[in-house]
Amino acid sequence: KRLLVLAAVGLLLVGGSYYGLRELTARAWVVRRAELVALAEPGPAARRPWELAFEALGALGFGERYETLEDSPHRPYVAFGEGAPRALTQEERLWVEAAWSELDGLERLLDEVRRLDPARANWGGEGAKLAVLREVTNLLAARAWLALEEGDHARAAATYADALRLCAATDGGTSFAVMMRSACESIVLAATRSALAFGLQPQAARAELAPLLAAMAYDPAHAERALRRELSTLALSEGEECENPAEALAYFASFEHALELARAPLHATPWAKLPLVLAGIL
Repeated sequence: KRLLVLAAVGLLLVGGSYYGLRELTARAWVVRRAELVALAEPGPAARRPWELAFEALGALGFGERYETLEDSPHRPYVAFGEGAPRALTQEERLWVEAAWSELDGLERLLDEVRRLDPARANWGGEGAKLAVLREVTNLLAARAWLALEEGDHARAAATYADALRLCAATDGGTSFAVMMRSACESIVLAATRSALAFGLQPQAARAELAPLLAAMAYDPAHAERALRRELSTLALSEGEECENPAEALAYFASFEHALELARAPLHATPWAKLPLVLAGIL
């Protein structure tokens, strides 16, 4: 009986300690979340017509018929920058024309994006879908390749520029949006390198792409804004109970340090120091 009593008392103590610790952790998270929300920077809430058109394009343009095209063995991967540069086959050319005809309204949308102020082009509302942006980027790269094969170097370079502008315009500022933009910009850059190897005139590419490539330089303000926008979801969930406050506290423990790193000189960041650490210099 004594053992049972001791065991029961022990369980009560353990349970009480666990409950107390969890309660303290939950309260600490409430305070911490309020601090983080104060640092948050929400994205633009107003939706522009071209954004709604892009969302509609993703919802309507990539239906069952487009899925059939995606599964086709004639997708022109070489135009996306994969493999050695070569002329497209007739089947690949037909694939590009068929895919373009499915995306009704894309040309009008791109015309709107061309007129955007680059400094205020960031996406509002919910994030754009990676699958849609990636497929549109691939298709623009393929259209540029067709223009190159037809000898229209200016149109080819302008189409690559359209793809980069669309990548920038659909960047909602969150870390996921930044990764999505980077992935699609990589497609454009790979395709452009292949096009140059295939004969795209460098002066035509430079005229269209140089300003856009210059804008890719690291911007501390953009990096800080991306971090702050990550916190906007906390503001939306304010008042809701957190399932794992201890994990949330640990995840956001170094947020302020991340903000400092966003504005630190490149040579002072851990990423720049890593080769020196691995080499045993630091």
